[in-house]
Amino acid sequence: MALTKNQENKITMFKAVDSLLDNNAPIVALIPALGTKHTELKTRISGISTKSQEKGEALLGKATDKYDAENRLVTATLKVAGPLFAYGADTSNNEIMEAAHVTQSSLRRLRDTDFPIRCKTVADMATANIVVLTATYGVNAADVTEINDAKTAFDTALGQRESASNAKSGAGGTLKSMFRDTLLLLETMDGLVASLKVSQQQFYMEYQFARVIRDLGKTGHNRSGNLAPSETKLLASSDFTDSTNFTLKNPGTTILHYCTGADEGSGCSAANGKVNPGETIIRTSLELGLPGSTFLKVTNDGAGNGSYEVSW
Repeated sequence: MALTKNQENKITMFKAVDSLLDNNAPIVALIPALGTKHTELKTRISGISTKSQEKGEALLGKATDKYDAENRLVTATLKVAGPLFAYGADTSNNEIMEAAHVTQSSLRRLRDTDFPIRCKTVADMATANIVVLTATYGVNAADVTEINDAKTAFDTALGQRESASNAKSGAGGTLKSMFRDTLLLLETMDGLVASLKVSQQQFYMEYQFARVIRDLGKTGHNRSGNLAPSETKLLASSDFTDSTNFTLKNPGTTILHYCTGADEGSGCSAANGKVNPGETIIRTSLELGLPGSTFLKVTNDGAGNGSYEVSW
């Protein structure tokens, strides 16, 4: 996973604040500095997403390349080691037998740094005895060359994997810094929003709610699925209260509406529960419907197929 659990919780909060400010553009415009910082917040969220993808993709294919190179080197080494050991045994040459005494399991148990060295020992001993090996034991110079070529390929694959691991670690360190800077940015935004506490009380309260970092891993409830055009689905009943916090997402391409209600029959259209494509918002049950509601629903308001995700 590219982001840690804690970072996932924070980025969800960042997006919730971004969505709230988008939905209250006229209020944000009252303080130009807040609008400037909102733009910067969007840039930082985008940067975190890009760096997260970079971290997640750093090792793609590298492990497979190393595994393939390892298999090639093991195969090439064993092809020469068997005849070489037989030659050593036939001539009672302990040095040759010791150099050639390898098996597939013994090679794979070696550390990545020791493995290619051990294979080269077989190749060097075979090279020193290539005339008799070619004449009597079925090993030729091309077989030994294959060991050396396979070793070079393994060394390259190993180096690329280590380089990718370093890149992944570097991206992880950069992400930590990016999250820290974004939190500092939000702290400056908090001060600006505080000036609206009296004149824009509802916006101020929603901002405070969006700014809370919630442990989404402990919500205990997650629902996701697809919706046909104009379809309404019941997502939950009787397992939430008026103060339950819902994280509402729209990973699709049509507008969704979430709502709570006293029954499961009607659809959702209240502005408070509207989630545009790609958005994530956080709302209490009471904000999505009337007090005492026992049903959570979602409606696809678009003409195309939609997708929903919700957790609480």
